Amino acid sequence: MGGFGAFKLALNCPETFGAGASIAGALNMERLYRRDLAERNELHNYMEPIDSFLGSIDDLFAAAKRTNALAVKPRLFQCCGTGDFTLTSNLEFRDIMRELSYDYTYETGPGGHDWEYFDKGMQMILFWLGLEKA
Repeated sequence: MGGFGAFKLALNCPETFGAGASIAGALNMERLYRRDLAERNELHNYMEPIDSFLGSIDDLFAAAKRTNALAVKPRLFQCCGTGDFTLTSNLEFRDIMRELSYDYTYETGPGGHDWEYFDKGMQMILFWLGLEKA
């Protein structure tokens, strides 16, 4: 529980956080907000209005574009299983990142939104950080 937050901090405070990693994060909050409104759930009651959200520090797509212009950018690692319900959101973020100039890694493979995939993701992150051998 924290891929969105890790990317939010890394993208908005790159001078403090040199890297960020997400395992199956809910990265497209606009999509979640709009779906929540359509399904009449209550998530949107806890979020700022969508017009205030777009372009804000909580909008990872806008934050990635803003930070791309800086000389110092965080390294980013993102992974998501092909059977995960957050896959579409992760692919959308991946596509934006491929247009920008980050040290960015995207990994995918079989797996869902479960502890088995999260464990695999942690192993990939540790290797990416240089803290574990392959």
